[in-house]
Amino acid sequence: MEAGLILITGGMGLLVSGLLVRLGYLRFQLAAYWNSSSTLFRNLPLTQIPGGIALLLMGALVILNMSGRVAQALLSFAFIGVAMSVAFGTWPPSVSKPAWVVERERAVGARRASKAESLASALIVSVFLLVALIVLLIAIAF
Repeated sequence: MEAGLILITGGMGLLVSGLLVRLGYLRFQLAAYWNSSSTLFRNLPLTQIPGGIALLLMGALVILNMSGRVAQALLSFAFIGVAMSVAFGTWPPSVSKPAWVVERERAVGARRASKAESLASALIVSVFLLVALIVLLIAIAF
């Protein structure tokens, strides 16, 4: 029960913080976005919304003590949230960025990732999404 409350509290914190970043209210969280060379560290604030949703789903699963198809579906969607978090951390889509970041990137010209970075990111995201799809299909089949 306590673990579920911790997961839900963390999920709500991440979700609220992520929404405030996305709406442009917590700009200080994106200070490293322009200065950091580490792709994941620089994009970390953009991963809060899907990460928060994943934690909320896992917390609901723990608190409600579910089993069966509903539990499998919740776990599948939580895993998809984790996969989206990884995707937003490596390849943040413009949808995950605040409007002021998108405008500044257009004005300055966005840094292009090297081929090795792009390939590694694509590989990581593909594996996470493939596993999430397999888990979801298993949940539906059984």
